[in-house]
Parts: sequence; C-alpha cells; structure tokens
Amino acid sequence: MVVYGKEYFFGGGIQVAPPGTTQAGTPLRKVDVGPTEVPQWLFEQFLDGIRDQYTAEKYHLLTNNCNNFADEVAGFLSGKGVPDYVRNLPGDFATTPLGAMMVPMIDSFFKSMGGSGAPV
Repeated sequence: MVVYGKEYFFGGGIQVAPPGTTQAGTPLRKVDVGPTEVPQWLFEQFLDGIRDQYTAEKYHLLTNNCNNFADEVAGFLSGKGVPDYVRNLPGDFATTPLGAMMVPMIDSFFKSMGGSGAPV
C-alpha cells in the first residue's frame, strides 16, 4: 500500500520501504483505492494499533497475508478496501484442484513455523 510517499506492507511484520523496492519487486498491477483525508500521524497510530495482528508468527499465505493487510489499510484510509479479486485471491486459489491439493501442505508449513495454520 503506497501512501505518504512510502510503501507499507506485511512481511515479517508491518514494514515500510520506498515504493517498488520491497522483496516482492515491482507490482504487476496498481490499484487506486482513492484519496485519503487521514493525516499521516493518525495513520501511524492506526498501524501501531493493528501491529499485533500482523506479526511474522501470525502470517499465513492463505488466511493472514499482505492482501489482508492492504485491505484493512485501504479501508482505514479511504473507507473502502481493496477490490474483491485481490482480497479473495487466496480463497479462489484454494478452490482450484491444485489449490485443494496444496492447502494442507501450505497449512502444515505455517504450523511448523510457529503459526496456528489455517482456521478450521
């Protein structure tokens, strides 16, 4: 999520970088979620308030990932979240034949890393 000239993202916790310089590289698509009237100081307080939800231990590729973070941030800043096709991407993958095969492996991996795995 690029705002105030910085890219805020969830990867091992909430992080900040110059836009387009994260480990994910240059985005394939940019989605404008609209302007914000939220001042940067209030946004920083908001991030402090959600920091416990977005830790390395709570990251899960399918259930608590960068798309979830972007959706929550976009909702706070603009009053609307990210588009459904972004928010629903992990669930859409899980419903494919390949996804159905991989979900148990993905879940097992995140459990082995100390996370809780996918919710039941």
